Amino acid sequence: MQPNVLSSPVMTTGVLFEGDKVQESKSAVSITPKESYNRKIVWKNVISFTYMHIAALYGVYLIFTSASIYTTIFGKISKI
Repeated sequence: MQPNVLSSPVMTTGVLFEGDKVQESKSAVSITPKESYNRKIVWKNVISFTYMHIAALYGVYLIFTSASIYTTIFGKISKI
């Protein structure tokens, strides 16, 4: 059985899931999901992304403050 099949194949309702209800009005079609979704913060991901961004900013800081001329030349030559 195909989900979201209507009696009229031309009419498109925009139903995303089988349990969604369609409320039609003259101006627009609105979709109400059968259950609400609560977002959860995954703290492991938040901490790891924060650490990676801080480490990247620290690396950029070190490039401009403590990298020697030889390191800069080696970096330019190795890309060629």
